[in-house]
Amino acid sequence: MAKTAFEAPRSNVFMLLPEELTIVDDKAHWLYDPRVQVPPDEGFVADIEHRGIVQPIVVVKEDGKTLVVVGRRRVGAARIINERRKGQEPIRVPCWIRKGDEAALYEVAVAENVHRRNDSIAETVEKATRLMNLTGDPKRAAAALGRSPSQVQQLLKVNELHKSVRVALYENKIGLVAALQFHGMPLPEQAAALQKLLEAAGEQSSPAAVVGSPLPAVAAGGASSPRVRKRPAVSGKKVQESLGKQSGVRGLKEIEERLAVKTLPPDYRSALLWVLYRDTKDASAPALKPFEARG
Repeated sequence: MAKTAFEAPRSNVFMLLPEELTIVDDKAHWLYDPRVQVPPDEGFVADIEHRGIVQPIVVVKEDGKTLVVVGRRRVGAARIINERRKGQEPIRVPCWIRKGDEAALYEVAVAENVHRRNDSIAETVEKATRLMNLTGDPKRAAAALGRSPSQVQQLLKVNELHKSVRVALYENKIGLVAALQFHGMPLPEQAAALQKLLEAAGEQSSPAAVVGSPLPAVAAGGASSPRVRKRPAVSGKKVQESLGKQSGVRGLKEIEERLAVKTLPPDYRSALLWVLYRDTKDASAPALKPFEARG
């Protein structure tokens, strides 16, 4: 008779304080990883603070120390949270102790990150939608996705676009900022305007095979995923010009100038920071209002 999952062999998981773990920062050590110099971003810290560390890290014992093999960012985030929580219950880190020689353990450390891939925009929209349906809380959804609540709201707007605009976005024919400029237009007008833009760019519109689902099969990942361009065929500027909107941001300098405007709408400021791959709470820009106050 086959064993059930609970009758299968077990391995011990130890719950340790992050301060009891050692993250190797010595370049001469066999376990060194250059990313140790990069601190965890606030979105990741917020997720750990909200849910705790769900996936155990991998550690190895060496010279009386417990070295982190896999999970440096999780440990770093837990340390930050515990520093903020002085006097409160600290976060503990679930740890698996793994044995092996240096080569085998380093292979584990490398493979853990190399074989990961980032979600496509279609997958991100799908996850944001499911999170909001399940939790009803933009803050919880944002923490899980590693984004701000305003960015989650932007992602949810994709579901309200015409299906042809969504397909063009998922196929990387237009970018997210460009796609969202169609938001609020009547659906037939969105389709017509997009068709005109794609024809001008020499692109063919894809069959809008997304009826009944915000996630087209072509963008679901794997071997059937569309090829990825460095830049979408239709830029945000082209969309602005086609829709008769005032030409927007053209370069890094102008984005920085826009961010310096104190009266800039919070959601617009958040979008600009997102474009720059900067945290939406970046201290160099005027602070965003709390989500609850934005209505």
